[in-house]
Amino acid sequence: MDPHVWREAFKKRWQAAERSNPLPLMVGGRGVGKPQNHGQEWAKMYKARKQIEANWKKGDACATYLNGHTDSVYCVQFDQDRIYTGSRDRTIRIWDIKTYKCVKVIGIPEALSNDRLHRAHPNPNNAPPTPPVGAHVNPNPAGEPDPRIYYTPPLYHEASILCLQLDDEIAITGSSDCTLIMWDIKTWKPIRKLAHHTAGVLDVAFDKDKIVSCSKDSTLCVWDRQSGKLLQKLAGHHGPVNAVQLRGQLVVSASGEGCARLWNLDFQRKLNPFTGDFECSSDAKCIKEFWSKERGLACVEFSDDGKYILAGGNDMIIFKFDARTADQICQMRGHENLVRSLYLDEANGRVISGSYDSSIRVWDFETGHELMNHPAFTNSWMLSAKSDFRRIVATSQDSRAMVLDFGWGVEGADLLNA
Repeated sequence: MDPHVWREAFKKRWQAAERSNPLPLMVGGRGVGKPQNHGQEWAKMYKARKQIEANWKKGDACATYLNGHTDSVYCVQFDQDRIYTGSRDRTIRIWDIKTYKCVKVIGIPEALSNDRLHRAHPNPNNAPPTPPVGAHVNPNPAGEPDPRIYYTPPLYHEASILCLQLDDEIAITGSSDCTLIMWDIKTWKPIRKLAHHTAGVLDVAFDKDKIVSCSKDSTLCVWDRQSGKLLQKLAGHHGPVNAVQLRGQLVVSASGEGCARLWNLDFQRKLNPFTGDFECSSDAKCIKEFWSKERGLACVEFSDDGKYILAGGNDMIIFKFDARTADQICQMRGHENLVRSLYLDEANGRVISGSYDSSIRVWDFETGHELMNHPAFTNSWMLSAKSDFRRIVATSQDSRAMVLDFGWGVEGADLLNA
């Protein structure tokens, strides 16, 4: 019962070393307890992690549905405390990850009146599916929506919110209105709008220095994070650029033409001795191409160490490539329609995919073998899915987000994200 023994056993099994510098943006929680590691119940935490892993292997999870959006939910991110969703209804919604209550709605002035209308006259053609046996369902709250949670900022998107990314300082959203908005993550006040794309902004990635966005206009844009200045526009794709991922100086993009491209940004930040200001530049070049079997790519992932690239799309296949040689390592097959979303949880060795066949599937990152198939949680297209050690959070065309919690009812599970 010595806590030091349990602490060492826990760290050896689950507290993995960092694999890259700079670190990729964190999704969800790490499941390793308090950052300082003081006063932790290591024995309970060890047993909880072990039970959660067993639940993943069995596919034993409880589903909770987050109802509130009035149209397709295109994007999702989450951390230890909150879930963030963006929708065709032109709002960003923030949900408490423990209570699943919507705590903030950010966007268009008519959001409150739209919600009232939607509740009074629900669309009969958009009825949710019958949940699987054992699923926990969080219904729409009865009565009037709480007007105190609605916030219309001085800048907001005037069309669908297609992508959303965040860290501990800012959030960035991209929209069909061809712009990106940078937000203060603590107040959700807009910092600036980035406008240069000529069609919808389909994805965005960023780190402490730079922002990379991609668009239906077939280009990528590289921006200076501090000033919002456009540094470079990258052309070369011959179709909509649907997804982008960033690892240090390397960027991978996936396009509807069926090609993923690897770019070396050669991003520089230099001090101007005459003005005393830092000046940024980018001189990106395409250094590798990764082709699908026949048809377009809709999603892409980049391993933390930059060694592997995953891409999926209309071939209904997830391709795993060696980033250095462009050789195809394996194919993950099983989806029966377009693979719309990919997320690589490298710390836990899992790949999460969402598809237009309405399913979420889980794959072994090393071997490509299918570990799990969840086919019955929605009656519509899966549009985005992310995961951490404990849960999958996914969104679909049926206007809902869904949480699959593999730690539901596990004693000590809440200690893992203390």
